[in-house]
Order: sequence, then C-alpha cells, then structure tokens
Amino acid sequence: MWTTNGREVWVAVRGEDYLQVLDGATYKPTRRIQVPNGPGMTIISSDGKYAYVCSTFTPETVVIDTASYEVVKRIKQASTFCPNIAATPDGSQVWFTLKDSGKVQVFSAQPPFNSIAVLETGAITNHVNFALTPKGQFAYVTIGGLRQVKVFTTGPQPKLVATIDTGDNPHGLWPSGDGSRMYVGLQLSNAVAVIDTASNRVLSTVDVGAQAPMALMYVPRAVPDSSSSSSSSSATANLVPAEEARKAASALHFGLVATASGKVSSSSSSSKAPGKQAVLSSVAVNSQGPFSDSLEAAFSGLKPGQQYVLALAKKKDGSGDVEPLASFTAGPDGAAGAAVLGPFRGMLLGGQKDSAAGKRQARYLTVALLSGSGDAMKVGSPVQVQQ
Repeated sequence: MWTTNGREVWVAVRGEDYLQVLDGATYKPTRRIQVPNGPGMTIISSDGKYAYVCSTFTPETVVIDTASYEVVKRIKQASTFCPNIAATPDGSQVWFTLKDSGKVQVFSAQPPFNSIAVLETGAITNHVNFALTPKGQFAYVTIGGLRQVKVFTTGPQPKLVATIDTGDNPHGLWPSGDGSRMYVGLQLSNAVAVIDTASNRVLSTVDVGAQAPMALMYVPRAVPDSSSSSSSSSATANLVPAEEARKAASALHFGLVATASGKVSSSSSSSKAPGKQAVLSSVAVNSQGPFSDSLEAAFSGLKPGQQYVLALAKKKDGSGDVEPLASFTAGPDGAAGAAVLGPFRGMLLGGQKDSAAGKRQARYLTVALLSGSGDAMKVGSPVQVQQ
C-alpha cells in the first residue's frame, strides 16, 4: 500500500509478524513495523495519518501512526482470517471482513477508534467495498457461501438494506468512478457481475475466461473514447473477445446439496428456488492443459469444527467406496474451501474407464465425514452430494 505522500510502500508479510516499509523511489527496505502474527490487508487513511492492518492468524487489528510508525490502537477481531479491509469514502469508518466466522466488523477511522458494529453476514464472507450514490454511502459485502452480495448503510448503526443473488462465490468487488455500478468477481463462475447501485440488481454477468476472479479494480477511461480505428486497436490490443474467453474457459460447475444425515440448521444456507433443494457448496473445474485440471470448492452448511473429506464416488448418492481428494475442517460458520489438481474433467464427465466393468463410468462429487488421523483416518457417511 502506498502512503498518501507517495514516499513509502507498506507491505504486509502474511507469514511473519511485521510490515515491511519500502522506499517509494528505490523500493529498498527501510524499516519493519512489528504487528500481530500474520498481518493481512493494509490500508492507509485518506489524510495519510493512520494505517489499518487486520490479521490472518491473530484475532487483532491494529492502527498505526504513519509518522511515528507506532501502534496506537489494538482492536479485537471476532475471529482470525481477515481477508479484506476498507475505509468508507468519507473517511469516517473502517470495515473488515472475517471469512471463517462469517462476520464484518466496523470501527471509527478516527481516534479513539471506537467499535461501531459486528455484523453477522454469512458463510465465507469475502470482501467489502463502498459506493457513494445519490441516496448516500453504502457498503457492499460479498458472501461466498450464500452466493450473495449484501448491502448495508454506513451510519452509526449499520443496517442491511438489500440482498443480491449472484453467481458462485462472489469475491472481490469495486465500484465505478461515479458510484452507479458495483463490479463483483465471481470466483467459481469465471465471471464478473455488474450491479446497478440504484436498484441493487444484477444488470449483467460478463464471462472473463478461466481466471477464477478473486479481486478486481475499476480503471476509469482505460479505453479512449475515439472513433479512430488506430486508437481503438491499440487500446484493446491485449484483450480477448468475450466469446473466445468463454470457449477457452469451458469450466465445469457443480452444486452440492445436503443428504438426509447431512442437514445442519444454519443461517448459512443458500437461497433456493421453489421445489428445489438448496445448493450449499459450489465446485468449479478449470482446464490447466491436456492432462490436468484445477478443482476449486467453496463449502457451506457444515458442522463447525467437524472434519470432512471431498471425494469422488461411483454412486451419485455418495455411498460405497470413494476416492478422497482433499480433507478439511469446517470453520466457525460451517464453511471451508479446498483446491486440488488432477484429471477431473474426464472422471466427472464419464471418461474414467472402470477396468472391472470394462466400460467408462462417471464419478460424482461428495463430501463425507472424516474421523481419526494418519493411517487411522476413516471416511464416514456422505453429508453432501452432487446435485
């Protein structure tokens, strides 16, 4: 993060317990600032006086005086794993997200940095950003487990004013320069949702290819408004047409629903269409070449603290022998994530040859209970299966 005077760059070193300060001209290290272990995102106030640093490993956010490099305030986080922190456009508040507990915390951006609110937002709370509109200043929060963006007021008592359904695992988001649009990266949909901030509705969803967008930034006037063919050509020289991006991506998308034994009473459940079972978890498979694929999953609706395994099953109901892919533990909000490399497209599309049966047999995604550890680890009953 650049300081407002452009003289320094402050870098959070997540695997350590310090910020590295770089000279803004030479980019050489000049000092370290001690912070709680696992600093996450760092932002600096619009007046340049303070830096706000949330933490990934320690449940504590700190405020640093940029002149003295001293910590002047410590704010207790409701949980660890803060992936994102942002300040309101008017510079009055700081908001940060807590992915593992499905919360957002708000505190005053000015001394004495009092706590304003702790908001229960939902499983896999990812990022927060703001839109300054004719109706006022609003916070937009992406909730990956619910496939939603939630909109809040930014007054003394923030209130939920809108809930917007999007594609799979909404993550990073950024407003347009005039505040009329909010652009949201849909990590497991390989797309960007465009939200109209006046109506809080999705206007369109733009395919971006196999990029699994976790963050994005709006750049005003990136392409010159000109009728000159040469100007237009140079401005779009490195861009890929949308249709080509769609063909290149050709991702597979799967939803997982709860089995009878896997239903957990939780506010993290996704919305569902009438007559259909709610999709709790999302999986995307993107090609990484002719022999390998990347599988990314966002899980929700699980029991907090319970061990699970994502596996491939021969039966759609998840019963029988399974092939484990990745083990994980559900967080405090019953959510988790996983990423695995392997030849999954062929398996999930029926391209896996079963030597015993002498024919190709599809495999199905399932989430099952896991108990024990090491050689004693045992796969239990399925709790979520492929829709």
